[in-house]
Amino acid sequence: MGKQNFRAKKVEEKIPEYIIDSGKILHTLTKPRAQQSIAFVQDKDESDFINVLHYKTKTGEITNSETIVSKEVEGWLTWLTGLGYIKK
Repeated sequence: MGKQNFRAKKVEEKIPEYIIDSGKILHTLTKPRAQQSIAFVQDKDESDFINVLHYKTKTGEITNSETIVSKEVEGWLTWLTGLGYIKK
């Protein structure tokens, strides 16, 4: 079997618009002096799924999005805080 090429889907929305349509924010992380922030948003239709949104801190423009299972959130938070992200 060949190597799989995983790419996160690009979302052409801004973070406030996305949250109004999608659900509630569970966690927001920022990195000091970084241009990107990350938000964990619970899907309003499927509470077992969490959308992880990477967005530009100043403009709110979403640059990437992944969907994970709610059981994976703590692992993601541990990993991201290890990379220097801080919970808001």
